[in-house]
Amino acid sequence: MKYYEYEKWQLDKYIGEYFIIITGPRWVGKSYFIKNFMEQSSRNYIIIDAFKAWKEKNLWLHKAIVEDISESIQKKDPTGAVVSFGDVKAENFHDFRSFLQSLEDETYVVLDHADYLRYARGVDFREIAQELIDRRDNIHFIFVAKGTPALLNYLGPSDPRSPLFMRYEKYVEVVELSPNETKEFVQELCPHLQQGFEVYREIGGLRGYLKKFAEIECNKQELKKLLERELKQEIRGKNTWNTLKVIAKYTRIKGYAHKNMIEKEIGKPLDYLKDSIETLVNNGLVIRTSTRAYKTPKILARFLT
Repeated sequence: MKYYEYEKWQLDKYIGEYFIIITGPRWVGKSYFIKNFMEQSSRNYIIIDAFKAWKEKNLWLHKAIVEDISESIQKKDPTGAVVSFGDVKAENFHDFRSFLQSLEDETYVVLDHADYLRYARGVDFREIAQELIDRRDNIHFIFVAKGTPALLNYLGPSDPRSPLFMRYEKYVEVVELSPNETKEFVQELCPHLQQGFEVYREIGGLRGYLKKFAEIECNKQELKKLLERELKQEIRGKNTWNTLKVIAKYTRIKGYAHKNMIEKEIGKPLDYLKDSIETLVNNGLVIRTSTRAYKTPKILARFLT
């Protein structure tokens, strides 16, 4: 758990709770952290990736999750949307609720990239979670964000309209590495690389992309191509893509993009771009610095401009 000591300290405090939310910037390593934490523990757990289920079955992601859980338990090996599990036994279940109800032992149910659960057709995962959380029984839920704002909007722990309103959630924040930590982290992965601070300037302390950087043998151009491919799969619409590039450009130049800068570059008022900006913020690609200013993570500011 090196480079996750702070996160581990937080989760150790809350691990007995029934409603835990893992937050943090995109690509900071939230998924790796929770998988590593659970696999090194002696707890019964299952980690389900809602994003994988969504890619597999789109709006019918509930079906993908249930099918993959069933197959994983039968094969005793993670399959599809099931990323990892430890000593989980369940029988005679036909949906996610009955799967949870069939678990006799104390179990940690980790829903990774849980903001994608909001797309599920015909099933409200929040209602299922609320029912089990209120029982204070043997199921502990850990929700892990892909885009932190999107997850918090979906779960709605502060929204009176949400089934999970005032369910005493606990937050664990996964943070970026500092410049010194980034330098050490990268040099462990790429022993021949001497410019650790230069990597921090370009990527920031995002463990996910620092690892990818090492995997492609510290090749910045290949990393840029990889990043662009990922973003183009995720971003729909020319306005959204152009808005992201403008905010990235001014983040690199000034540290932020003011409303006036965005409007001037795009040639349209900010109200027209409201949906695009909301999409970028929810997915963790853009951060609000004030009501009229935005910025992107370092990696986007360096590689999209």
